[in-house]
Amino acid sequence: MSEPMISAPGSHPETPGRRRQRDGFSAGLIWLLFLLLPLVLFHYWVAHRGQVHPWFFWLALLVPALPLAEEWWRRRRMTRGDGGRKTGLPEEPSARLATRLARYEEQVEDLLAASAGRLVGNRVILEGRLRVEPSVAAAELNRRFDPGVHRAYLLEAEDGRVALVIEPQSEGPETPPPSLRPGIAWNVVLLALTFVTTTWAGASHRGLDMFRQPFHFWAGLSFSVPLLLILGVHELGHYFVARRRGVDASLPYFIPVPFGLGTFGAIIRIRSAFPDRRAAFDVGIAGPLAGLAVALPALIFGLQTSELVPASAGIGTQVTSSLLLGWIASWLATGDLTAADAIVFSPLAFAGWLGLLVTALNLLPIGQLDGGHIAYGLLGRRRTQQVGVVALLLLVLLGIFYWSGWLVWAFIVFFLTGFQHDPARDEVSGLSFGRRALGVAALALLVLIMAPVPHRFMQPLGIACPYL
Repeated sequence: MSEPMISAPGSHPETPGRRRQRDGFSAGLIWLLFLLLPLVLFHYWVAHRGQVHPWFFWLALLVPALPLAEEWWRRRRMTRGDGGRKTGLPEEPSARLATRLARYEEQVEDLLAASAGRLVGNRVILEGRLRVEPSVAAAELNRRFDPGVHRAYLLEAEDGRVALVIEPQSEGPETPPPSLRPGIAWNVVLLALTFVTTTWAGASHRGLDMFRQPFHFWAGLSFSVPLLLILGVHELGHYFVARRRGVDASLPYFIPVPFGLGTFGAIIRIRSAFPDRRAAFDVGIAGPLAGLAVALPALIFGLQTSELVPASAGIGTQVTSSLLLGWIASWLATGDLTAADAIVFSPLAFAGWLGLLVTALNLLPIGQLDGGHIAYGLLGRRRTQQVGVVALLLLVLLGIFYWSGWLVWAFIVFFLTGFQHDPARDEVSGLSFGRRALGVAALALLVLIMAPVPHRFMQPLGIACPYL
């Protein structure tokens, strides 16, 4: 996700900062596809030259990611713990600083009882306690400070205080009017490429050698179409809720991968700051709920044409690999299930199961993932960062002791999203009881999808276990 920027009305020329961000995003997409090249070559070698040592896989994965790690570390060094950036600007003389702080304190004295003030770069930070309700203060700040001239944030601070951050805009509004925004060419091209790669992958999963039988390409449609529908509905859920909450967001960008599953999913760009934590929560949870509405029926209907085989055959997915999968399989089964059974998914069921896995990965409460937005809405910025560290450690443990694929995703999540969540314009106002209950339900869904079935739960689910 890109750094949030404040939308501003009116017609303005595209600013240098906005142009740099747009060009940087396009270059980032090209760079990401280029970094996948070693993995593509590795996959081709394994498919046509036989097995290689596992270390070559990790080498192909880690070496291209080194530039990403360096860039992540560089940004981390540039960022202060309080959200300010080291600018290298000289200290403002104390008399001028006092005058400037007093001017801003006077503007907000009816809203904030300021007890401390400081200047970080060109940002004025006033800390104190609110005299009015947070939502009232946020609305009044939006009225008094024109987003085209200032950015104003109402943030959490220490000891129950709040921090009012006022940052003058040096380059003018950073969000251009619709007439100057880039078109949807990237979205269409990436969607077309992802359609090709997922259809190719779907045909390959059916045992077809696509290099020797390329005319069987269309056999993969039963996998690619439902998968792209699930991913697209997921991202459009974010998009429409973001637009409704006044957040500037892009249409989905699909990520094609010419091996494996054919895609790494899809993303949207959030191009403006969330107005408050409620908006962050709503946008974050909309995608998983929308995707779930398509993925769950796809899995249920697809399982009815899937095949049950012994896990010892070395194919398929074990019934006990997920609480949700075990419950659905036991509900649909016509006979007895055992802990030693595995499911060979039909293409539709495989797409539905991947959709649920994508939902689970996005629900991880880390950084800029959907779960990070949900956790930010529930807990605030500081506690969300702590929860993110714990969630990533648990993902690593799952990768070590359960399925090594989680290690790959932990690596990707760590370097591409980090633990930081960008602040909303108002992060002091909390959530309603209904949103909090929905957030708890999202966490329960994450556990149901990712957690394997404990032995004590097998008999209630109708799964025979030889150890009971």
